[in-house]
Formats: sequence, C-alpha cells, structure tokens
Amino acid sequence: MSGEKLELLYWPFLAGRAEPLRLILEEAGAEYTEPAREVMKAEGKDAGIAYIVDLFFKGGNKDFPCYAPPAIRKGKKIVNHTQVAAKFLGRELGMDVASEWEFEADAVAGQVTDFVSEGRTMFHPKEYATSYYEQKEEAAVTVAYFEKERLHKHVGYFERLLKHTGANGTTKFLFGDKITWIDLLVFYVLDCAANQFKEAYEKLENPLCVAWVDAIKARPRIAEYMKSDRKLPWEGNSMM
Repeated sequence: MSGEKLELLYWPFLAGRAEPLRLILEEAGAEYTEPAREVMKAEGKDAGIAYIVDLFFKGGNKDFPCYAPPAIRKGKKIVNHTQVAAKFLGRELGMDVASEWEFEADAVAGQVTDFVSEGRTMFHPKEYATSYYEQKEEAAVTVAYFEKERLHKHVGYFERLLKHTGANGTTKFLFGDKITWIDLLVFYVLDCAANQFKEAYEKLENPLCVAWVDAIKARPRIAEYMKSDRKLPWEGNSMM
C-alpha cells in the first residue's frame, strides 16, 4: 500500500469527529484528499452529502464494512472509528506510540471518545439522531448539568495526565520526545471543549490543558492549517 493515496471520508461540511484525523495528516505533512469535499465543491452540498450516504449507508463501500464515518481509506483498506483510524494513521505516517506504551495510549484515546460521546449526548437529550435545533429547550437543561457536574471531571483527567507525563507540547509529549497521534487526539478534544463550553471551560483550574492547546496550535504545520480554508469551524452544538 506504500504508493497509494490517503483519503479522509467524512461529511464535507463538518469538522466533527474527523478533525483529529485531519490534524494528524496535517502535522505529518501528508498528502491526502477528502473526496466528499471535492464533490461538494464541484456539485454542491447535497452531492457531497450523497457521496458519504452512498458510501457508508447504501452499499457503496465494497471493502471492509464500516458503520459510519469518519474513515481513512488507502487503496482497498478502509479503517473507521476515530480513535482506530488515528492509530492507523500514526503507524502509516511515523507518528506511532512506542509499543511499551501502546495500551496506555489506547486508554487515553478511549477517554477522548467517552468525553466526545457524553458531550454530544447533552445536545441531543431527547432523540440522539435528531437535530439539536429540534430539542434546544431540553438540551439547555442537560448542557447546564454537564457544564456544572461533568465537564470538570473530563478535563481534570487530562490535567492529571499532562502533569504525570510532564508533557508540554514542545519538547515533551505524552509518550516520549516526539509528537504522536495520541497527542493530537488530546489536543482535539480539549480545543473542542474550550470552544463548545467556552464560559464553563474558562472557569476551570486547568493551566496545563490551556498551555498544551496553545503549544500544539503554535506548531508550524498546525498553525498553518488553523489559518487555512481546510480548517472548518466547530459546529457549536454537538462536540463536533
């Protein structure tokens, strides 16, 4: 598969759960495409959405079955679920965690997934698959609960993690002296939470998390990406 291109498969108008995959690709300086975005640019938003719907939900994918986007495709290999696809990219792009820390990195990735999943549910308390805008009244209650009772617990874990590892985002990372896929997964969820729950997040005592996000944002390739039109804004209503 060495000469085959990397494709990121996701909804063409969302940062969403594909964002950490973009961050890994961008930090690695990898060449990649987003086919659904290319279709949207050429034929419109509905066509871009249809590309993903056909691929994941109407039998368009003839390779290994995937439940839903995001996914990374390389030739006939397709890997979905954010944390699994992130780990796959780490191996493909020389950003893997050393084998001695593999399971610890997987555990951190699992915590990121739990944080995103719980945070998203707060915006969809009535019906998980229904738009936030159709349940805003109910969501106001659950989001307030999450900000008061749950946000500090999730962010607090990452604060303890950064303290334990001594990671600073410049000379020291979570599992060694070079950046890996899990560093960017943690950056993603903290940056998302800081934007999604802005006022509540700013009241937390999490200086290491704040410094971590700032340090990763200052990395040359990430800084360039953040300023580019490749970087989509957060949706603001789903940890997306």
